[in-house]
Amino acid sequence: MSKKKLTLQQAIIRAKSAYEKGEFDIASNIFSAVLKKQPGNKVAKGFLQKIEKDTFQNPPEKPKSSPPSEQPLSSDQATINMLIELYNQGNLLKVETECRRLLKVHSKELTIINLLGASLTKQMKYNEAVATYKEAIQLNPSFTEAFLNLATALKELGRNGESAKNCKKAIKLNPDFAEAHCVLGGAQNNLEQPKDAIKSFKKALLLKPDLSEASIGLGNIYLRQGLMEKGLRMKRRGQHVICFDPSSGVSILGEE
Repeated sequence: MSKKKLTLQQAIIRAKSAYEKGEFDIASNIFSAVLKKQPGNKVAKGFLQKIEKDTFQNPPEKPKSSPPSEQPLSSDQATINMLIELYNQGNLLKVETECRRLLKVHSKELTIINLLGASLTKQMKYNEAVATYKEAIQLNPSFTEAFLNLATALKELGRNGESAKNCKKAIKLNPDFAEAHCVLGGAQNNLEQPKDAIKSFKKALLLKPDLSEASIGLGNIYLRQGLMEKGLRMKRRGQHVICFDPSSGVSILGEE
């Protein structure tokens, strides 16, 4: 299938159409892609919540032989893979429920704790996600990804100082963690520390040139500083990065 290049607005229209037709997988893929390009997009967040609610309340009919998602789960790699698949399908409540059930038996399974935190974050249950990631860090103080995930949830709650501190902890553990530098830049920008934010975004792009969030974040700072040409160039660079599952057949370009 050839990829269709759409603006953010066109992608949202297409996703809404897929939702109205009951094509929840396609709608979920596109709305998730919109959030990767524009994390604060309220329309995409709202529809993802609707999709999760619809899927949870009206699950598709299952064949009589139980598929993997209905089989009893155990804490092995196959089970974790099933949960990740459910997560990618947007079945977040199912993931949350199964993770909580598994953790009653396997209370120190870091992968499951982290996946629980991710499902909570996607559902915008940020306070619960924060508590979950802190639990993972307490079990393993060297769990770099948990520090980043904690920082991301804290930033969503507006706790930017704490977010920045946890990004720095992740970077101390892994200096080449591009995503941690990027989230740090966002937190610093929210704290009105543009010079530090620029350094962090540039470091993120040095480590991972196709990290669209860093390009867009840097572009927005330049625009506020009146550096229109540099700002627009960086935003275009970020908005032309393809960053989601091509199964929907859509490549989002973004908008000025």
